[in-house]
Amino acid sequence: MNKELLFSIIVPTYNRASFIQNTIDSVLAQTYPHFELIIVDDGSTDNSYTIINNYSSNKIHYIKKENEERGKARNTGIDLSKGDYVTFLDSDDVIYPNHLEHAARMIQAKNLPDFYRQAYEIRDEKGHLLVQKNKIEGDANELILKGNYFSCIGIFLKQEVAKNVQFRNDRFLSPSEDWDYWLRLSVRYKITYDNTITSCMLEHKGRSVHHFNVRLNKLVIARFVKSLQNDAVFMQKRGNLLNGIKAQMYTLYCLNKVVAGHNKDVLKLLLSSYRMSFQEVFKRRTIAILKYYLLNLIN
Repeated sequence: MNKELLFSIIVPTYNRASFIQNTIDSVLAQTYPHFELIIVDDGSTDNSYTIINNYSSNKIHYIKKENEERGKARNTGIDLSKGDYVTFLDSDDVIYPNHLEHAARMIQAKNLPDFYRQAYEIRDEKGHLLVQKNKIEGDANELILKGNYFSCIGIFLKQEVAKNVQFRNDRFLSPSEDWDYWLRLSVRYKITYDNTITSCMLEHKGRSVHHFNVRLNKLVIARFVKSLQNDAVFMQKRGNLLNGIKAQMYTLYCLNKVVAGHNKDVLKLLLSSYRMSFQEVFKRRTIAILKYYLLNLIN
């Protein structure tokens, strides 16, 4: 008989009092009972603690720390975890009742992989479906090199894997700390996956991805590249692809700029990205950048 796997669900949170109750409720509604919920409060100043403290479940472990961003908060949860597998959930997202049950069944069926991922969808605050993230095909270790096709939601790592390679404790890597993490893991472990949707990311105006800052986004690119350069295993196995990855960061930066209404230096940055990797010319992101660029000129 297969061993019942214990999951450690790590939820970093910062001023998410208006969302975190739904997140916790979705975890406690799981049909699979073998889990612990580790909530790492990254220095919230709202009433998050009051909401969390209303729960009496012995499955919930609450830790409050000074604000150091999500990477450090997730690492804090990893260090405290006791599960066979560590999984991540943001404090404004939810998992469906079958999320852990499906993961436990698939992980056993796939012979206890080091890195497992299952699909999710994105809905707005009214529950309307926006996107379904379940189209992965082929070699996921190769796919992750072409862009951040994953999110933290739906990722399951063996505890020893998560403790061996952790998120960078660099607040200036946010919001790209997860892609940096997947890339560094991908050169060490095989990524397995299942395209069944078992969770939901909530799209709302408060998400950090919508708060564009020109200076910080430039710093993110520099820190991102430095993180990969400082990883000897990544550089040995994938260092020849670093320019292509950097080019993707540049075009993402350009897209964020034009969506936020900033056209300055965008064409210059696009040309720089194409010099790093001409493949960027043929991606949908280039079309989106040019569309928003033209709309900004009109408006």
